[in-house]
Amino acid sequence: MLDTVLIVEGEIAMKQQLHYMIMTSGSAIDRVLECANGQEAMELCQMESVDLIFIDLDLPVMSGMELIRQLKKLSLCPMIVVFSKEKSFSDIVELLRLGVKDYILKQEMKKQIGETLGRLEREIEEYRLYRQFCQEVYGDKLKQMMFAQIKEEMCVSAVGIKPQWMLQLSESYYVLCGYISPEQLRQQKDIMIWTVNEKEQNVVVCSLAEAEDVLADLKNCTLGVSAVHTGVEQLSIAYEEAWKARKQAYFRGKTIFSEKEYRLLGERKELQSVNVHIIEQAVNKIGTDKLEDAVSVLIGLIDMTRMGQSSTKQFEEQIAYFADQVSTVYHHVLHEMEDKGEDVRNIYCFQNYIEYQQYLIQWMYQLNGVIEERFGDYKNKQKIQEALRFIHENYNKNLNMAVVTNYISMNYSLFSHTFKQYVGSNFVDYLKNLRMQEAKKLLVETDMMIMDISRAVGYDNEKHFTKVFKTECGVSPSEYRKNMLYRV
Repeated sequence: MLDTVLIVEGEIAMKQQLHYMIMTSGSAIDRVLECANGQEAMELCQMESVDLIFIDLDLPVMSGMELIRQLKKLSLCPMIVVFSKEKSFSDIVELLRLGVKDYILKQEMKKQIGETLGRLEREIEEYRLYRQFCQEVYGDKLKQMMFAQIKEEMCVSAVGIKPQWMLQLSESYYVLCGYISPEQLRQQKDIMIWTVNEKEQNVVVCSLAEAEDVLADLKNCTLGVSAVHTGVEQLSIAYEEAWKARKQAYFRGKTIFSEKEYRLLGERKELQSVNVHIIEQAVNKIGTDKLEDAVSVLIGLIDMTRMGQSSTKQFEEQIAYFADQVSTVYHHVLHEMEDKGEDVRNIYCFQNYIEYQQYLIQWMYQLNGVIEERFGDYKNKQKIQEALRFIHENYNKNLNMAVVTNYISMNYSLFSHTFKQYVGSNFVDYLKNLRMQEAKKLLVETDMMIMDISRAVGYDNEKHFTKVFKTECGVSPSEYRKNMLYRV
């Protein structure tokens, strides 16, 4: 599929005709853009990603030939098809040298345009498949050469051929390391050599000529950059330099940190051991009113690393220990959370320590809130159980919700909501049903008078008791007693 096709033509009628031919050619094209002169086209290509560009050699402001020369200087040059009114041998020779994909006479456009688009569409698809093939087939071998330091001969013998990226490594190159989003990687169409390390960091290899453009395109990423290296055997060394520089860029809040800067900075000393006691205390303070103290401990660890008082390796170990302790102590609570904190361990999946620190604090407050809510539910449940015991012991007295809430020291509205949530009915209905059940037992099992039964279940007024009983049971208390005698 061709995402974007650009037509550069000064004549309006010809431009419209070509636009129609492209849209009706049968090729899968997302959009067709138009420009009237070479300067306008150049400015558009500097801002937009264009797959294919049709250029008339006879253009105002900037000629078609000059436009092509300028386009070839772009890091992402589109495929170019030239059309002209007449053939020029000298033009054809120059265009071939510049890598133009096709040369079409305007009078033959109707016949050739569909064929040209189909061929170039297949070429783009083949290129995309080739990139995917390189990444998938040779990706593991590239990782081994970069991370495990195996030799070039071992990689070639394992796959049978020497991949294109090995040939590229015969020239001078940089290795870049950092967290690059999939969208940003997709925009780097010319990068053939890239992989992902064990910390989910993208590792990119680019030539000296590509480096400036690549770094400009990845200006929002925090990257470590190696020194200049040449040859496959230097790949693992370049990677180590880039990875160490990436960590320093991360903790220093710099967009780019070079191997040279890292060398001048020197290795940071490690403390004797991770202070597990302080971390364990911080974990225990989550879910309490001392959460701020726990947060301060974690920020302190970040600050020590940022200021060079401890190494990045030690910080990674401290955070790993913190994450393990949280997982052990609060595993039931974490199960209920949407964000279970996997990214707490993935330190470098953030551009810098500032983003990570913000995430870590937010996540700790979220965990704290879930713990408090869960503990609050537990305390509320205990209070409702206490209320139920009190109700069953005092249902025969002048009992109401105010009396019960005062006894268990619980907010009136909260009690009403929580009681219904845990019991399944509101307080008034529950008390009424309890009294009616007890009244039925006394009517069947004793010879007590109705008036005495009324008082025994908490009703001072016999008429009110009778009315409530009849509403609930469909018959009066005396009728209920008589009916139960007949059933014996």
